[in-house]
Amino acid sequence: MENRIAIVTPLKDEKSNIELLISSIKKQDHKIFAWVIVENGSKDGSAEILSKIDHIDNVEHFIVLNYALPNDTYELGVKYATVVNQGFEYLRKADFFNTLDFIGILDADCFPGSTYYQELTAYMNKNKDIGISSGLAYNLNGKYDGKSRDWVRGNCRLWKKACFDEAGYIVGPSADALSVSKAEIKGWRCEPLKELGYSCREVGEKVNYQYYGYSAYFRGITPLFAFLKSLNYLFILKPKNFSGYFKGYFGAYFSRKKRIEDPEIRRYFSNYLVKKMGFQK
Repeated sequence: MENRIAIVTPLKDEKSNIELLISSIKKQDHKIFAWVIVENGSKDGSAEILSKIDHIDNVEHFIVLNYALPNDTYELGVKYATVVNQGFEYLRKADFFNTLDFIGILDADCFPGSTYYQELTAYMNKNKDIGISSGLAYNLNGKYDGKSRDWVRGNCRLWKKACFDEAGYIVGPSADALSVSKAEIKGWRCEPLKELGYSCREVGEKVNYQYYGYSAYFRGITPLFAFLKSLNYLFILKPKNFSGYFKGYFGAYFSRKKRIEDPEIRRYFSNYLVKKMGFQK
């Protein structure tokens, strides 16, 4: 019996991508049981295009939610996670929720190949302790996104339903990292299928490293780890990203901005340097 997959797509002003996005789902070898698109106040006609679609081949349940953020004060990253979570909340209330096997995120500018979900679910089923996985991201011209090959991408990932039930989706800055940490705390492994790729628009472009620095602070990364990572940007990776990350982290640190309150996640990230050095599993 084929696994039941539900995916959530946050979407705003993606008129130019909707056709390619839908085509990538229609071509999947693995049927998608539920696809929830959370349309978030588009101004380019995306909402009107979606309103005219009531069925998509290869999708059992196709749902479009029109959701407007309550206010404009949400921080970068939190806005995205809040929109995604609306889709997850819809799924949690659906009468088919407990019949699902996998739950995932598919960003509107990501286009998985036809075998993507077939290969990813087979990999996760074979490895019983893997709770979150994805392929690796490449831009439309085939350029690799440059991120660690050991890191599960957030924009085209799947959770095993059992992992999602235990660890959930954590809304906050860098929700991808927060959700991975909670899954690992619960005993799940989070690893990508490195042989599997998918295409994205502008992979690796326009990255806000000040936001990354702040989100590291929010999660509970220690000043020593943040300082060492800043030096890594300065001397090894991309020097232009040093100042953004440094300002983001230490600006938040010295102004004593709010940090995540979850004690398990704070402890997880406070020990991150030890974990990275291989002294903790």
